[in-house]
Amino acid sequence: MVTGTYQLNVSMGQEEAVTRLRTYKLERCVTLVHDRSALNHAPVTDGDLIAIFEALSELQELQKLKVDFVGRPLRLPVSALTVVLQRASKLTQLVLEEVRLAGNVDELEALASALRAHPSLQIVDLHGCVPAEGSEGTLDPLVTALAHVKTLTEVLLRNTRIASRHPVDNNNNLHPHNHLNLIPNNLHQLNINGGNAAAAVAAIQNNNNNNGGGGDDDSSSSDDDSDDEEASTAPWNGSSLCALCQSPSLRVLTLRDMSEIRDQHLELMADSLRSNDSLRELTVCSIHLGERAGRAMGQVLQVNRRLQKLEIQLHSGEHAIPITEVLQVNSSLKRLDLFFNGCISPRIREAFTQMLRCNYRLLDLNGSVWRGQSNSEIDFYLRLNRAGRGDLLTEHATRAHWVDTMIEQRDDLSIVFSLLLMNPSVCLHDTTEFKDVNSPPGGAHGTSLHLRKKRKGQQ
Repeated sequence: MVTGTYQLNVSMGQEEAVTRLRTYKLERCVTLVHDRSALNHAPVTDGDLIAIFEALSELQELQKLKVDFVGRPLRLPVSALTVVLQRASKLTQLVLEEVRLAGNVDELEALASALRAHPSLQIVDLHGCVPAEGSEGTLDPLVTALAHVKTLTEVLLRNTRIASRHPVDNNNNLHPHNHLNLIPNNLHQLNINGGNAAAAVAAIQNNNNNNGGGGDDDSSSSDDDSDDEEASTAPWNGSSLCALCQSPSLRVLTLRDMSEIRDQHLELMADSLRSNDSLRELTVCSIHLGERAGRAMGQVLQVNRRLQKLEIQLHSGEHAIPITEVLQVNSSLKRLDLFFNGCISPRIREAFTQMLRCNYRLLDLNGSVWRGQSNSEIDFYLRLNRAGRGDLLTEHATRAHWVDTMIEQRDDLSIVFSLLLMNPSVCLHDTTEFKDVNSPPGGAHGTSLHLRKKRKGQQ
């Protein structure tokens, strides 16, 4: 069990950093930072980092390694990471934040091989990681390798670029400096007033739907030759994400602020997710997911009975309607976090309300559905589910179960009243006449725990 964290500033110099690591050779949790304000600060070279990671690899008890370069991005040779993964056999958690991974294709493949062969890695978290300037390859082979780590249970990819710098769609029609596609990842949080602004946002969204979106804001129209060359790059097919969705060990997959992911990628992921029996929590947030993505996820929930938590970002609430329709019969999902642009319309609100009238198992609904007007009926059904409606409406529920639930919910009279409407015979004093709405003929009805305690006190 990791109990403490040793923080090491790589800017202190290679010799000092290596000496400290070899002094604290029993450390189990190490965080590397890049603090250029430290005394005796010197520029950090690739050679410095390779030596530091060489010393890290000698920590035989190392269980968690975090490389935190947030606000101070720094190149990290992938060969340095490879050495640690090859030697630190007890490592269970690897976190990289704002790291620029530098290496050629062969070096990236060596790191991928080290990942696949690691015996104990459980969690990998890549936040704001991209290939370093001038690197030949992409992070795609690394993501594919994660799918083959037998011990891996959680993968988090946040604002991390897997494919090329300027991804293109299936028709290869995306131009890198198409600035109409530049929408912030938190667009669903914007409060835009006025018809003209709303029309502008709608036009941007429509352009994303038609062209696939994307592009970096540092593109220049004067770089026509280089832009044309990048625009002709073969499109990213998302195969690495499909591989992750096929992992037999993965329990949590988080893809947040991943603008490379588009409808066609989620459709391919959905093919794998339909038969996935291991994944319990899935997050897919991208500004380029629309109607096809919503429909694909609805098809996943129609057959997948293992997924318990879903967070997804879509262009519009209308695109979530296929999900609400399937959730009328899906009984495995316990939490839905849904984000979309614009206000919630009466049609969307009614779709969610109708879903909760039929769905007895969903316990939490978060996100854009709560924007704007009150959703008291939605809130009521969620409280009813949290009170145990799903368990009560099974053939195994007894009279005692019903009574105890109503006693527990005595401060919420609307819940108690609703339960009485579902099963009014629970009020009968003579339990021999009790007609359990779920029990088969001749089944035992049981006695409330509350009544058993009361009777025992009267004896």
